[in-house]
Amino acid sequence: VSRPGAVSNDPRPVFRLQATGEGTFECSLDGAAYERCGARAEVGRVRDGRHRLRARARDRYGNADASPALWAWRVDTRAPRTRIVSAGVSERSAEFRFRSSERNATFECRMDGGDFRRCRSPLSVGDLRQGEHAFVVRSTDAAGNRDRSPAVYRWEVDTRAPRTRIVSGPSGVVHRRSA
Repeated sequence: VSRPGAVSNDPRPVFRLQATGEGTFECSLDGAAYERCGARAEVGRVRDGRHRLRARARDRYGNADASPALWAWRVDTRAPRTRIVSAGVSERSAEFRFRSSERNATFECRMDGGDFRRCRSPLSVGDLRQGEHAFVVRSTDAAGNRDRSPAVYRWEVDTRAPRTRIVSGPSGVVHRRSA
């Protein structure tokens, strides 16, 4: 009746079982022998990887369901790693390309301390103002694990031309060839 998703980050999954008629339940995790379990079946801690749970009902006469229910899923508790592959920065805009260590990951980006928003690579940012900037990107994998150390790129936009003044030097007519 309830089960973890096809990809889950829960290492302690709980299943809720239901059968027609009265009886008891038996469960088999990853091909092990069937053992008695309740309508709320806790399979204990499982490692990252693929798993299969078979559940069957046994009636009061000892007859077992000939076609047990089966659920196959994958546990993934490791957070992905996000990295910025390239950053192209100009006076008023920037373009970033980024990647996750896991396939099918989604991304969230933020600029200059703003809120994270869904984004895709490549991402172009325009209308940059004078001053320091920070682009931050993090990925979330299919199991819902989020990168705990997002990738960051920092730079400064400096569009102000410098001013030059001569503050000392010879004055008047001089007889030297260097000044």
